[in-house]
Amino acid sequence: MKNICLVLALLILANQPVYARTLDAEYFTFDVPDGWEVVMEPTWEEQNVSLVVARTDKKSAATLVAGQTHGTRMDIIASMFAQMFQTGMPVEQQGNVYTVPYEKENVSGRLWMTESNGIFLIYSLSGDDHAALNMVKSAVKSSRYPGLVLP
Repeated sequence: MKNICLVLALLILANQPVYARTLDAEYFTFDVPDGWEVVMEPTWEEQNVSLVVARTDKKSAATLVAGQTHGTRMDIIASMFAQMFQTGMPVEQQGNVYTVPYEKENVSGRLWMTESNGIFLIYSLSGDDHAALNMVKSAVKSSRYPGLVLP
């Protein structure tokens, strides 16, 4: 019986995601999953923090930028980022999440943008953005700003 319990416990643990380490970006933490590498550690510029990760096979990348809204509505912030990325597409909103596809230097991607308690978080997911989306949904955590985590 003990051997069966041990085998079951090992099987459960084997199916859990493996995190290389956790990065602290003040507004959120990021658990770097196995198969992903840190391209840029959390870096502050004025009141915004950015970090960049990429799959080790280079098929996907994720850039996260967070900062204070300073009272600006999230739809305006989302539109500003869409203009910066020259998407040429209208931003779509579903609840607290704004999205818009983009293409830059022949690489397609999607911006996912959200806000919580006066803090915004922009996810720029490029390449295989479906894989990147699944990764950030499990890797980003924030107890202080729960609305920053994508549903």
